[in-house]
Amino acid sequence: QDADRAWIWCAAGAIAGAVAGLKLTAAPYCLGLAGAAIAWPSWRGMPQRLAALASGGIVGIALTWGYWGTLLWHLHGNPLFPYYNEIFHSPDAAFATNTDLRFRPADTLDALLIPLRLLEKSQRYSEMNLKDPRLLLGAIAWIVVPWRALRAVPVDVARSARLRGIAGFFCVALLAWAVQYGIYRYAIPLEMLGCLGFVLALEGLPAHRIDSGTLVGCLIAIALSWPASWGRSHFQRTYVDVRMPTLPHASMVVLSSWSPLAYAVTALPDDVPAIGIYNTLLQPHDCAGLAVAARQRIAAHAGPIWLLRGSDPTDDNGQGIAASDYGLIVAGHCEPVTTNFGTLRLCPLRKNPPPPVCATAAPAPGR
Repeated sequence: QDADRAWIWCAAGAIAGAVAGLKLTAAPYCLGLAGAAIAWPSWRGMPQRLAALASGGIVGIALTWGYWGTLLWHLHGNPLFPYYNEIFHSPDAAFATNTDLRFRPADTLDALLIPLRLLEKSQRYSEMNLKDPRLLLGAIAWIVVPWRALRAVPVDVARSARLRGIAGFFCVALLAWAVQYGIYRYAIPLEMLGCLGFVLALEGLPAHRIDSGTLVGCLIAIALSWPASWGRSHFQRTYVDVRMPTLPHASMVVLSSWSPLAYAVTALPDDVPAIGIYNTLLQPHDCAGLAVAARQRIAAHAGPIWLLRGSDPTDDNGQGIAASDYGLIVAGHCEPVTTNFGTLRLCPLRKNPPPPVCATAAPAPGR
């Protein structure tokens, strides 16, 4: 009965909405909460639970995303910029979804098979090799555990309701995550619930088998796992440490790389602008407003210009695009930029007249 009180679901929705507002990739877990509200016993109370959940969610996302969304609308004409630009049509980006489709399942059956396919080491659901049984353990456990609780004699009504709610959350969130993303690093809550379901499933074993069952289950789970590092580094007291060379007066730095280099920009003096000219958002040939603005800023700059790039050969492509699309040619020795994430390079550039590519884009609404 307490769980049917509107304020409990409203508070849960507010927390979930606030998290989604801070990180939009958490949105599938808001749908997971709706699954919990539907799976909870008492069908008569379901509309009230869902309404309270939605009301709290709106408040939560307004608190954490409202200002940012309004600012994006004012600057770019798209409150989710650059995402869903095929709907909002901001002139500052291509009219595309900007969604990574590499890991999305092809159809419903493909989505349902994800937990099984994660038992094979591959890059099917990750940029790195990965193998992990936790989603499969969770998918099995959150069917078995609530069913077993319903068959218990006597039935613990409150515990059974909680287990049904978690099972509803897991199943709906798993499907929403698979359909929207499919990339494993966005499945951390599902990992955690998979482990919880596994432990709860072991509770059903006879007492003298729990220890051996736990040991065997953990050994199997470990043997079937191949974790990915996701590019994370060990904790350090100084999270970002960048040793940037001293730049001449009136310098400008450009970034032309798909590698994450923005952390190094924090080491630049406040009066040195950093302009992205090629990255996962900005493509020189899409003729969007950001690309046009980058060209205009570079053309109007009279001081020295530098290219910040990684040492990896893959950044040669970005250096080539700086030359071919912006007329920025490396003209001298590249100085090393030492960071705690690896060594970067800072290369002096000279301007050549760039080839004509884009017409001037119209300003975004509100600009």
